[in-house]
Amino acid sequence: MLLERVAEEVAGWWKTLLVGSGHWEDADVKNLFDPPWPVPLEMLSPEKGEEIMTRMVQLSGAEKKENELPFPEAVEWQREPLFAMMAGYLLAEKIPLPKTRAAMAITLAGWESGRIAKFAENPKQGRLLKHLAAFATLCGGLDQAQLRSVALTEKEALGLPSVGDPGTLADLLHQALPGPHNGVDALRPDIMGEALILVALGGDNPVDAAAAVQRAYTLADKKCISSLIRCGQDFIHAGYQKPFDWLGGLIEDPNISLDMLWSIERELPPNSLGLDTFAAKIQKIILGRVKSLITDDKTNESLLVMQARAANNLSNSLGNLGQRESALEAVEEVVRIDRELSEHHPDAFLPDLASSLNNLSGRLSDFGRRKDALAAIEEAVRIRRELSESHPDTFLPDLASSLNNLSVSLSALGRREDALEAAKESVRIRRELSEYHPDTFLPVLASSLNNLSNSLSDLGRHEDALEAIEESVRICHELSEHRPDAFLPYLAKSLNNLSDRLHALGRRERALDAIEEAIQIRRALSVRLPDAFLPDLAMSLNNLSIFLSTLGRHEAALEAIEEAVQFYRELSARFPDAFLPYLAQSLNNLSLTLIDLGRREDALETAEEAVITLVPNFLDLPEAFGEKMGMYVGNYEKVLKELDANHKEYIMPILIMVKRLLLN
Repeated sequence: MLLERVAEEVAGWWKTLLVGSGHWEDADVKNLFDPPWPVPLEMLSPEKGEEIMTRMVQLSGAEKKENELPFPEAVEWQREPLFAMMAGYLLAEKIPLPKTRAAMAITLAGWESGRIAKFAENPKQGRLLKHLAAFATLCGGLDQAQLRSVALTEKEALGLPSVGDPGTLADLLHQALPGPHNGVDALRPDIMGEALILVALGGDNPVDAAAAVQRAYTLADKKCISSLIRCGQDFIHAGYQKPFDWLGGLIEDPNISLDMLWSIERELPPNSLGLDTFAAKIQKIILGRVKSLITDDKTNESLLVMQARAANNLSNSLGNLGQRESALEAVEEVVRIDRELSEHHPDAFLPDLASSLNNLSGRLSDFGRRKDALAAIEEAVRIRRELSESHPDTFLPDLASSLNNLSVSLSALGRREDALEAAKESVRIRRELSEYHPDTFLPVLASSLNNLSNSLSDLGRHEDALEAIEESVRICHELSEHRPDAFLPYLAKSLNNLSDRLHALGRRERALDAIEEAIQIRRALSVRLPDAFLPDLAMSLNNLSIFLSTLGRHEAALEAIEEAVQFYRELSARFPDAFLPYLAQSLNNLSLTLIDLGRREDALETAEEAVITLVPNFLDLPEAFGEKMGMYVGNYEKVLKELDANHKEYIMPILIMVKRLLLN
């Protein structure tokens, strides 16, 4: 039985098992297993966790005294079977339990490196054995011949030429980490092996460590790359940048082949915050290499396909990083290529065109180009609907994705009923797919449920909206426990919308709890990637202010809304079409908060700014922004009346024009 932390069809060991099967089809491989996909273990209860830890202590030969091993609370790993086992191992050695997964792995790796060093005859030899264990783990294990060769090379590289002959070193390391055929195995489980790489490779010398990575790559290129990517993904949140520095050194080598760059890029897991920066870096290198080849052969369709693929991947990574201009520029290039190719070979390239149009719609939405975004996603839906009618198994997942995005675009234009229908269809397809492939489709089902909840809420169906968003939150909570780097942003989004649904139904305390959890997540994310997550943080702060005002906590509400306004001012200065409506909304809410605090003159000035700020978007799309404009004008005139003040001369023509359009 294999106990792993994650099993995904789109990445990792499960994907490798399926695609690494030679001439067999994926379906044939799956049919060998019962059930045909890995079984996720349930999260542990405190009682079960303590039982596992106690059993591990017993297996280690130590004795457990009564009440000596209480199951720890409020630790990151407390409900996970693998980490409960690791905790029991530490307790048997009388080592205090760390609170995070990364710290747990680092602690155990430190203990293991000490155990390995005990096989040495002296401290210098112990240092080399620890380094060799990390090197072997980076390579996924070494056979006897490789181990002897590596021992010779590495003792010279670390300046330890006289600590033992290669045969002796190989025998000692085989005793510490026995592998097949007198070789050495990687340290397992994988997260502990990754931690060993971080703490032992190169000793305390970062230059030696970086050089060792280069040698490991030469010996076991793909295994080395896989180890570094997993290491980076697992430890980036704990502040370990070394794996990405090492990977960066590999991909910047001008001698590395384009095929190997593609191979590295394919190893990157989807939706990983820790890897987006590195993904964008390698995708830029790949795109530059491909374009240099096209310069010499502009008619080669295979190179054009390669260029489109590289640019599309780059656009996605840049979008995840909040680099909107570059992301849009890249995907526009993809659409141009895919459209040209699909005109000559529609059967081959229409699916690619639909995919790039789907992505283009999202990038256009980032700039507030709502009509253009709708046109792009409608074309994508039309193509994918036709494709799914003839090949449903292949293209229904893509259709569901585009329908989800169509719902968002329609909602942004005020077409609420149409948005609801698109969201419903997306949820229906993804729910059916998730029954057969939960690891692949539960995350996207959560996204569709999120949008369905928004559409239901827009139409006043608050109970139905709450039911949808609660299901989304449940899914996202479970996913983020296993893959926080991938799914914490989705959890924060669902919590933000859950708070809004609860508030609409008068459940104010629960709404406040949900929005505070969303803000905690989004504030941490925005520190790491401000371009990507400041808009989300500003939105949640805006909502927090409303909920605090409802509870009578007006000073705290003012603090939250002033921070939201500050963020939206910065964002709207860079992307006015996208963020001026949000700035207007937060200004209006700031005005209402100032009224609650008796600061009516300040409230009037802010309410006036809210009206003026929304005017460009209202004039462009009155059907989308008419309701909000009516609210802002009403608030402005209410404060004006309370102060018995007169309109400023410059705002009168604006109000007359707005009211005329609202009446129409």
